[in-house]
Amino acid sequence: TSYTGNLPPELLADLNARVARYASAPDADAWTEREYAPTGSIRIPLLTLHGSRDPVVPILHEGVLAERVGRAGDSPFLVQRTIDAYGHPVGLDEVDRALGDLKTWVTTGVAPKP
Repeated sequence: TSYTGNLPPELLADLNARVARYASAPDADAWTEREYAPTGSIRIPLLTLHGSRDPVVPILHEGVLAERVGRAGDSPFLVQRTIDAYGHPVGLDEVDRALGDLKTWVTTGVAPKP
């Protein structure tokens, strides 16, 4: 992976020169090839968080996941929360709130608001 983005070129060059690089094992490659695309089949509550202007992972990924979960008939297990923010990842306050909401969902069976 060569990292790119909105950082100054000299910082990106330094990052790419110093980041640790690892080779994957053949069995890990095989697993990734077989399991990479989500099927949409979920059996437990899943709450996703996504920044509305995430430069790393485009928001369109949320729609793809929702479509696949819907096709699998598991929409009741999915709540997607979009945070009106630029950046990746979302803030710790949002993660903390989401974890609390997820715990309450699992405990009570009542899904939180997106």
